[in-house]
Amino acid sequence: MNKKWMSILMASVMASVIVFSAFAIIPAISTSGDGAEIPVYFDPSEDTIPIGQEFTVNVTVGNETNPAYNVTSNEIAFEFNPAVLQVVSVTNGPYLASSGYSTFPMTPTIDNVNGKVTGAAESISGGNVAPTGTGVIWTITFNATGVGFSHVNFTKVWLAEPPAPGHLLPVTTTNGTIEVYEYPTVSFTVTDTCFCKDTQFTDTTTGGTVPYTYRWDFDNDGTYELEGNYPNPTWHYPAAGSYTARLNVTDANGYGNETSKSVEVFEVPTADFTVTNVCFCEDTRFTAVSYTHLTLP
Repeated sequence: MNKKWMSILMASVMASVIVFSAFAIIPAISTSGDGAEIPVYFDPSEDTIPIGQEFTVNVTVGNETNPAYNVTSNEIAFEFNPAVLQVVSVTNGPYLASSGYSTFPMTPTIDNVNGKVTGAAESISGGNVAPTGTGVIWTITFNATGVGFSHVNFTKVWLAEPPAPGHLLPVTTTNGTIEVYEYPTVSFTVTDTCFCKDTQFTDTTTGGTVPYTYRWDFDNDGTYELEGNYPNPTWHYPAAGSYTARLNVTDANGYGNETSKSVEVFEVPTADFTVTNVCFCEDTRFTAVSYTHLTLP
């Protein structure tokens, strides 16, 4: 073999060499065709979360129909909407550790400005493999920071089998969708009044999405006396006394909240007085001797 062909052969051999890191999956030479595609999916794949709440989403491999098999390492990356969600943490799950061998997780890069997580990778020592079945490979903690929708989409999913990095296992992925909503903040004012007069209620609810649907339980007995588009109703109580009124508000998206407040219905004032009879040109004195629920200056 002449020197020209020897040089071409050596270049070809060198080009095929791939360095393996215990902390990450390097691009594999080929994809294994020996088994079925392994599902990799966000769990839950769809969720609805109130604004301001932290919640977790798992990245799971395998299911009962198509279990994960022969996995010695993994790497994922994904995107999300940073106007709606922020990533608090990404931690490795228990699936690879269930092999009984040491694992080597790699700390992922979290970019909450652009909505990206990259470099979430983990491998099992010595080229050992996790048990065939299903399990969590990563747990993502999000904070719901804005109202709206966010797709959570995989941009990389690698599952490798021994001899890593010799083969990538075939996978099928399912992305996720998160909706972040805002509960209405329910409040109202009430004007205490005397018996025989109607009590005025005024809604001061904010947040959520208008229009609202109102449900008023004026005596807090568990039954709504008034339902519908009644933001500022009046109610006639049957007797004087202390009551608790409850307001439940549901917004246009079906998200609801409620609050309650004390109501006072006073007895009708009963007045009595005495008067001293006097002679002409003398002042007449009047004296209040009884009253009910009056506030004196």
